[in-house]
Amino acid sequence: MFWPFSKFASSIPLLPRSPLPNVEKTLQLNLGNGGDEVVVFTLKKKRGCRNIVLRVDERGLRVTAPLRSSDAEVEKFVTAKQTWIAKHLGFYKNLPLLKSSFQTGDFLPYLGENCSVVLTQHSAKRPKIEKIANTFFISFNFDAVPKKFVKQWYLQQAEAVIGERVEIWKEKFGVNVNGVSIRNQRSRWGSCSTRGNLNFNWKLVMAPLEVVDYLVIHELTHLNHMNHSDKFWQTVEMHCPDYVEKEKWLKQNGPMLSF
Repeated sequence: MFWPFSKFASSIPLLPRSPLPNVEKTLQLNLGNGGDEVVVFTLKKKRGCRNIVLRVDERGLRVTAPLRSSDAEVEKFVTAKQTWIAKHLGFYKNLPLLKSSFQTGDFLPYLGENCSVVLTQHSAKRPKIEKIANTFFISFNFDAVPKKFVKQWYLQQAEAVIGERVEIWKEKFGVNVNGVSIRNQRSRWGSCSTRGNLNFNWKLVMAPLEVVDYLVIHELTHLNHMNHSDKFWQTVEMHCPDYVEKEKWLKQNGPMLSF
């Protein structure tokens, strides 16, 4: 006999499914250093995930896989991508910008340029940061400036630069934008809500301006097409004919826009 759901709704509580735990795995990979190397990565099997996805950042290699995928399938996929993994792990391993502070001789990316850092002594408790040409001049009362102060400067610049690009492009699109937010996102460059709010990753201000424009165009297009349909991409291409190259640039260089 079929029993309607409502017959049991009051007697049997529906408990939320607890999130699946992350699992550490080890795998021997050839990372191009003359022999196999044991790589430790974090594996998360996720409900609703359709494909195996690899991410590399300052925390190392992280893998997200469909719930029903076997460990053998995951390991086969990771092994097939070992050249890509070696490239990105090597980048983060040798990245000087992952230090907790900056000093003279370091470099900071800004709008597609690698800008040198010149640090001078100053009595102020908070650093004064000024960018002239392709050099950051930072005045501070110590020999190194904490990363948090530099990040605050970047957040301010991202608000100004991205906000200006949104104003320019929304006029060309003829759309209204409810608000623009700059966020500290790990896996997204931008997003758009149904209420007309645009969100952008602050690290985007490290990319060339034409890449910033592409992301602005991408999110503004979502105001009329909340999907990635053919009409969506046709609109993007109309405003940014080489959007495929911009996507490729972000895929190849996105992990390096970090400190």
